[in-house]
Amino acid sequence: MDFNRIQNLKSAWALKRHLLKSERNNSKLRQKLRWVSNQRNLEVLTLWNLDHSNTYQTLGVRYGITRERIRQILNRAEAEGYYVRSTKERTIYNTKEKINAVFSEVVNAITNLYGTPEWIEWKDKFFEKNPGVIYRKFVRFTLLNCWKKKLIDPLDNFRFYFEITEQHMRVLNLRMNNLTIEECANILSCSVAQITKLLRDLKQIGLYRNPKLNQNQLASVSLDKEQINKKLDWIREGLTNGKTLRDLEREIGNTKSSSQVLYHFISRHHYMPKIAVERYKNARA
Repeated sequence: MDFNRIQNLKSAWALKRHLLKSERNNSKLRQKLRWVSNQRNLEVLTLWNLDHSNTYQTLGVRYGITRERIRQILNRAEAEGYYVRSTKERTIYNTKEKINAVFSEVVNAITNLYGTPEWIEWKDKFFEKNPGVIYRKFVRFTLLNCWKKKLIDPLDNFRFYFEITEQHMRVLNLRMNNLTIEECANILSCSVAQITKLLRDLKQIGLYRNPKLNQNQLASVSLDKEQINKKLDWIREGLTNGKTLRDLEREIGNTKSSSQVLYHFISRHHYMPKIAVERYKNARA
């Protein structure tokens, strides 16, 4: 085989490779043009990038195709050089959105409901809707910040609000006539536990006083106004520093796990005067 023939064969093979390469390039170009000219593909890409709430599933339902087909469209777009946001970006975005929504809800509740019966109801519903510990910590952290800045009173964060019913008043009248709890239960056809709870409610707002007061309870009703305010400020300071009523109980020597002594002190000397003022204003209106 002479040299010229070899050269011609090489040229022929080179030309063939060039033509094949050109054909492949043209094929890719045609495929790209087909993909770009498909309006649905461009819409899917645009919606995916602009709206972080979209998922493969939501886009699939919107266009009547499978979530796998959506994934393929986006993969092809990325292969063609288009920007396609990652699923990780959506997770980060949704997390930020949820944090912002929770923050707004908490701040709105503190601003408009704190210190009212509706605040207690809101907390119950909020923690039922968001059962994670992180949400309780978030609400507590926000409250602590507000307390430290003296925007709201820590003593208004407790469950002192309930409606006095006819059953409350019946129990009170029976006890005022020196009937025992068991006798009250028999007369009203309910359990001893129910009578005890009703009396606890009445005691909480100062309408009922147990004749068998312990030393802590006697001390709480024998303090003068200056001592009462001083103790309330001490409780406020402790709560603002992140302590619980139980922690404060231990500081005053109450080793029991209950925090009822300070709870009733707050009820009697902070909540009840507030209620009295509100009732007076309503009566004057």
